[in-house]
Amino acid sequence: MQSSTGGLTVRGDLIAALGFSAVLFFGAVLVGSWPSATVPRVLSVFIKPDTVYPLYGFHYAAHRVIAGWAGRSS
Repeated sequence: MQSSTGGLTVRGDLIAALGFSAVLFFGAVLVGSWPSATVPRVLSVFIKPDTVYPLYGFHYAAHRVIAGWAGRSS
C-alpha cells in the first residue's frame, strides 16, 4: 500500500510483514513435518521384530534415529 506521496505506509509494511511471516511459518511447519513422518518409516525397513542386533552397529543407530524422530523412548 502506498500513500499519496508514493511511499509505503506503516500499515502496508505491517500487512506485508504479517503475510511474509505467515507464509514462512506455515511453510516451515509443512517442510519440517515431512521428515518426521518419513524418516522413521524408511528406517524401519532395516529393523526386524524379535531380532537381536549388535550394540552400536548400523541397526542400533537406525533404531535410535527411529526412536528419536518418532518421539518414543527405547
